[in-house]
Parts: sequence; C-alpha cells; structure tokens
Amino acid sequence: MGRRRPIRGIGMIICSVGVGIVLAVLVPIWGWLIIGGCTIIGIGWFIMNKFC
Repeated sequence: MGRRRPIRGIGMIICSVGVGIVLAVLVPIWGWLIIGGCTIIGIGWFIMNKFC
C-alpha cells in the first residue's frame, strides 16, 4: 500500500503540468480574440459616428 501514494503523487504532478501547458496556450489565444473583436467594434462605432 505504500507504493500507491508516490504513483498517485506523480500522476497529480503530470496532470497539473498538462493543465498548465493547455492554459498557457489557450488563454492568450482567447485574449487576442477578445482584443481583436473589441477593436473591430470600436472601429465600426467610429465609422458610424463619423460618416453616418
């Protein structure tokens, strides 16, 4: 029974590293999408106020 604990601990470490890598990749992508969307909305708002 003493051997199961280290294996479980190693599994948790691997899982945490995997989740960290996934978040490090996905969070910046979503951030750039949000920034791009806000920029497009802002440009559209400016064009509507200026020319319409």
